[in-house]
Amino acid sequence: MSSWSYRGTSLDTLGIVTVVSDSLKMPTRRGDNILIPLQDGRRFMEKFFEQRSMDLGLEVSGATIAELEAAIDAVKTLFGKRTLGTLQQMMEDLSVRTAQAEYTGDLNLSRVSPLSVRMVLEFTMPDPFFRSDTLVSDVQAIDASPKTYTLNNSGTADERNPRIVLTGPLDNPEITNTTNGVSVKYNAVIDSGHYVTIETDAETGEYTAVDDADVNVIGNVTHEGDVALFALDAGNNEISVTDDEATTGTVTIEFYPPYL
Repeated sequence: MSSWSYRGTSLDTLGIVTVVSDSLKMPTRRGDNILIPLQDGRRFMEKFFEQRSMDLGLEVSGATIAELEAAIDAVKTLFGKRTLGTLQQMMEDLSVRTAQAEYTGDLNLSRVSPLSVRMVLEFTMPDPFFRSDTLVSDVQAIDASPKTYTLNNSGTADERNPRIVLTGPLDNPEITNTTNGVSVKYNAVIDSGHYVTIETDAETGEYTAVDDADVNVIGNVTHEGDVALFALDAGNNEISVTDDEATTGTVTIEFYPPYL
């Protein structure tokens, strides 16, 4: 069975993790199909995953009542903080998946014996995905137009916010995922030795395109096929890059694979 930690503390050092079934569930979906007056049925609308709840069971015991009380205090100290913390799952193959989670429960204690209690640890994950702790950083030299290649997303969910780094010389580069029809284009020249980083701001959720002079040039970016600037399906994605220069510039796509 996989093991768990929170804020860098292994839950195995606090007690015995007893229930992990929530890690096997899918997050709920947000949104609804569109109702059109005076027509039958509804029109399909793509749904989005909602924030996720995660419950783990923990049994805590002590050789004496004093030890049990101290163990419960250790649990309260770990989970009493009011900020997001890293919830980490180590899989059986020793790979690690992490999520940012807020502890939102009240422990819901039940006594098993005079020296043992069971509790429910309740977490809320604003971002519903666990992510691999291994960064995928795919770098491609754009020496042809189109330059085609396969990019694998090893996660079980779509990656909708990859970081894209365009390094010159490039001239109007456009990246198209022919697997899902999503494309993003930078409508300008990037000279040799310069670069532009396209990503989603973690604080605001806004799309940004920042050059090496720290100037936001998002006005040069257009995209098609999705509300996201770019998206990678789970599994293999066929990528095609067109560019008017097509010499020694590069396109880098980076992400931590997401898991449901």
